[in-house]
Amino acid sequence: MGLLMCGFAAAALYVVGDIVSGFAYKSARPYSFKDQWISELTARASPVRPGMVTVVTIHDLLLIAFGIGVWRAGADAQNRSLRWAGVALIAAHAFGLPIHSFFPMTSRWLEPTSSDWMHGASSAVWGIGISVAIVLAAVAIRGWFRWFSIASLVVIL
Repeated sequence: MGLLMCGFAAAALYVVGDIVSGFAYKSARPYSFKDQWISELTARASPVRPGMVTVVTIHDLLLIAFGIGVWRAGADAQNRSLRWAGVALIAAHAFGLPIHSFFPMTSRWLEPTSSDWMHGASSAVWGIGISVAIVLAAVAIRGWFRWFSIASLVVIL
């Protein structure tokens, strides 16, 4: 149960980190929650980069733990789709760990580098992994959760 609670902790940490970093960024440079992405908070030369990279790293580690919990729950219930959803979560977030640390995007006021391309490509692969996990979870769990998963995918896309 503790591993599954890591999913809630990860979501809460992400929201708090985004809000705190966004307001701290605003005090140094203009930042818009509506018009800018979270990657700009971890970008090269971002005034809040160290703190936000820490938040994103802990977030990914918590979601790897959550993926282990999902995998175990699937194994206990003998639900193959749920086990694979856990594996997809683990793989996506293990792959996602280095994105913000090693391939940060470049802040808007700087000249782009090859890291921008790697950041975009890595984020796309990460997004595909998350989408696969959502689809597998929707297949594994019927009822309201399936509809929630489908709605989530529509919003993400």
